Parts: sequence; structure tokens; C-alpha cells
Amino acid sequence: RVEGIQMVSESLEENALYKFDDRQVPVLVKGVSEEFKLMSDMDKLIVDGRFRLTEDVVSYTTLGAGLSMTLGARPGFVNAIEIYAPRRDVNVNLANPSAAFTREDIQIGGVFSLNQPDVDDQMAIIPIGLARELFRYDNEVSSLDIKLQPGASVKKVKSEMEKILGNDFLVENRFE
Repeated sequence: RVEGIQMVSESLEENALYKFDDRQVPVLVKGVSEEFKLMSDMDKLIVDGRFRLTEDVVSYTTLGAGLSMTLGARPGFVNAIEIYAPRRDVNVNLANPSAAFTREDIQIGGVFSLNQPDVDDQMAIIPIGLARELFRYDNEVSSLDIKLQPGASVKKVKSEMEKILGNDFLVENRFE
């Protein structure tokens, strides 16, 4: 256990295709665990709808503001977004290219804005469980988002984590 860490959230990022009605857009999908909402103050970033990952058996996506505009999709729309994720375990068969993708439907929960076009135009947040299903991962993550305790030293925590993890892992703060 590293002194100064308050909370950890798992994250899995992969590329996919979002299709809504007649529009389709390549998207950076960020699958996150429930802790993400508490860590990121998502409620302050929401410009339409609300941030939610799942309710009952329904999964929700939260779209970047630019992505929402490109797709023409907003919270409250009846139609779901179709997610197409490339399957890592198959080669593309030109006679049946759709077999190289996993497809899921997801409802639109909210729209966020970081005022960073590279994020707002291409990122969509979904539940990490759905991301693992789509991309065929068991329990892997691409990153861990860490929230520090008030007054904790970023430099100290980073240094301690680098010692524990060794050279096989990259430890970065939000500005790196």
C-alpha cells in the first residue's frame, strides 16, 4: 500500500466505431469502473444529461461534446448507439468483414466537455465491464486512475509507485 492514495479507478481504452442513425465515427472508448465518477467530478463536466454507467441492465455512454455533435446524438434519444469493436482474435475475412467486429448497443446518458477538442471530439466513456466484453479482455486494464489524499505529494507518491512497479510500468501524473 502506497501512502497518500485515496482511491483507484480501473480504465481500459481502445478504439471502436460508434454508429448512430446514418452517421458513424471512430471513437476512443474509455471503459471505467464506478469509482471514476467520484474521482473525476464528472457531474461538473456534464453539459447535457447526466453521467451514469449502468442502471438496472442498461449500459450508458457519456459522449464528448464534439462527438455528440458529429453523431447528432443526445441524452434522451430513444435510439441506441451501435458500438463496433474490432475483434483481436480474428483476421478480417473479405467475404464477411462484419465477422471481425463485436457489436453492442448502448444508450446515451450524458455529454461532457473538457474544453479540449482532442478529447471532446473523440472520447466516449462506457462501463469497464462492457469494454472488456467488447474488446475480449478478462480483467486487463490500460491504466489506473489514482486520486490522492488531500495534501499528499504527487512527487512522493509517483516515486514510491515507480519503486514498487519497476521499469515494466509507466507512472505519469496528469500533466505528463
